[in-house]
Amino acid sequence: MNRLLVLIGGLMPILLASSAWAQDRTVTIFFTHNDSRNRTRHPADCLGSVTHEVLRTLPGQTVKWQIVNGTPANNPNEKCENFDERQVSLRFKGRTSPFEDGKRVVSPENGSSAINETILKKNAVKRTFRYVVRYKEKNAGPDPDVDVDCGGCAPP
Repeated sequence: MNRLLVLIGGLMPILLASSAWAQDRTVTIFFTHNDSRNRTRHPADCLGSVTHEVLRTLPGQTVKWQIVNGTPANNPNEKCENFDERQVSLRFKGRTSPFEDGKRVVSPENGSSAINETILKKNAVKRTFRYVVRYKEKNAGPDPDVDVDCGGCAPP
């Protein structure tokens, strides 16, 4: 009986962590005014900063990219003027995407302030998918990754 209690006690943190890991994932993209004089790398009027540089996911999880105009400090001087959430998109690099429908470009639907997508369930390829945040079809941020059941795979 004592061995069983020790075994259960040792496995409990692992079970709790794995159940939290199985939940859907939320990422926030904060958009600010692009006041850079050199817009070669990020030419969009608004810059998008993603809260997770590498988002670790599992097959079947839904990922929600919440779109916010401004920063967590809510400084009005940092907001992007005339911001239109419908003009935000995520463009996945390479020939494949991590999504069920195989889309490589995703954007909010029907005036939503979020992008919701489900990670591929069937024949899931364990790998990292790199994407670009875009605003009005122009690069607006760095190249974050979605890591599907990979635990630190090298980017493509």
